[in-house]
Amino acid sequence: MTDPRGQIGTLVPLSQVEGIRATGNLEARGAIPGARNTEQAAAQVEAARRRAAAGRQTAAATASGGGGRGRAGGAPRNLTAAGRAALAARPVTDRYALSCVFTSIVAEWGGEPVNRVTQRGDTITIQYGRLGIERTIHVGMAAHPANIEPSLTGHSIGRWDGDVLVVDTVGFAPGMLNGRLPHSDRLHVVERFRFDPKTRQLRRDYTARDPRFLTEAVTGTNTMDISNVPYGAEPCEDLTIDKDAKLGPRQAALPRR
Repeated sequence: MTDPRGQIGTLVPLSQVEGIRATGNLEARGAIPGARNTEQAAAQVEAARRRAAAGRQTAAATASGGGGRGRAGGAPRNLTAAGRAALAARPVTDRYALSCVFTSIVAEWGGEPVNRVTQRGDTITIQYGRLGIERTIHVGMAAHPANIEPSLTGHSIGRWDGDVLVVDTVGFAPGMLNGRLPHSDRLHVVERFRFDPKTRQLRRDYTARDPRFLTEAVTGTNTMDISNVPYGAEPCEDLTIDKDAKLGPRQAALPRR
């Protein structure tokens, strides 16, 4: 994770980790020069690996202090005491099981699967390629209903601000905003969608607030291209250790000796 707020995961060479950690931003990716296949680069990689390992051990020890169940890396800094408690209370889940879980409308908009947006009158439907989860945006509705049934995707109302669709969503069931941040039923997400006809890209800016679990707003931007393949719900098989699967990542073929 190169974003200290835990909002963006970006893969970078280990030789550049220290430069990113020192400045705390993505622009530092070129801070430590190093060429591939050289003794200097190899030494930088090994030194960074050892420092990262030591840092993980320290963070894990700190997180598990006081008899609690720790997590590697500790809790994100922008969690309230209630948020940290909720994160610590969540069971450790097999990563193959997590691959078949829709996290949130914030986290699942970008990435590999194709999403589909359809407008019919005053209703806009977003179908996520991630597991085929669907949400409805009610355009022109002045306010959210008084009694909202909490759900994974919440209740969304939209309005047009020029050529920008502003979507306001509340009514979430407690869950995870992303892989590191839990959210409560007080989560409030505002998204701004704008399609650029020149670049043929759809940009989404979002702000997520949760006064119970988050000390500050979580913000971000995604830019999506028009897909050249049709929409389809991403198939997923839960390959957890207690399930019998004929084929999957757990049974990857090994070279014969």
